[in-house]
Amino acid sequence: MMERTAAGMAIWMMALLVLAGCAGEQEAVACEDDPYCLSYGITADIPILDPHLADSAEAGIIFRQIYDTLIYRDADTRDFVPGLASSWDISDDGLIYTFHLRQDIVFHDGDRLTSAAVARNLDRIYDPEMNALHARSLLGPLSRYSVLDEFTIQIHLLGSYIPFLDGLAQPFLGIASPQALDAYNSLRYQFHQAGTGPFVLDHYLPGERIVLRRNSRYADNRGDDKSLDGAEISRVEVVILPD
Repeated sequence: MMERTAAGMAIWMMALLVLAGCAGEQEAVACEDDPYCLSYGITADIPILDPHLADSAEAGIIFRQIYDTLIYRDADTRDFVPGLASSWDISDDGLIYTFHLRQDIVFHDGDRLTSAAVARNLDRIYDPEMNALHARSLLGPLSRYSVLDEFTIQIHLLGSYIPFLDGLAQPFLGIASPQALDAYNSLRYQFHQAGTGPFVLDHYLPGERIVLRRNSRYADNRGDDKSLDGAEISRVEVVILPD
């Protein structure tokens, strides 16, 4: 009898803990009541939330928050400016691009940015089992890459390709953490993404919402070293609207 009573008490206590956890979730501040939360609606559904597999403009908006690219294109001047690559060189024939990476970048999951990390992303994009058609198209006639050292990677093209730098600046070529790519397959990765961008993927409910939270240790890779003053948006809820 005592054993049954003890077992019953244990079950009862576990139930209380579960209810307490649920109550805590319910007490979380709703986005509309949080001055530091931005609610953003999109009308297009996203079949798969993966930078290397998606191709919609709506998905690109989200990837731009989670990931950084090797280079950026200045919105005003349209000039190419440093991103994860602090500088780059182009051979006289336009076939070889050498990128010198920043050495102070850490992914959301703690992995470090290196030339091997960039190579891992390229391997993923060109994996025959990956349907990364849009990402591949942005890379044009890429033939191979060479890792020269820990922070230098060289990309070789089969022919001159003028849009190459513009392609590298697109969010669909955002650099993901090799650690995360190795831990999850192409279907699971969309729920466990890790980039280096200003926001971290908090959770993703397909067809409903995508929640991002600010990356507190983000260093703006575009040269703006202003520190956060606490007044910035700390959470973004992207709501997927049916129509």
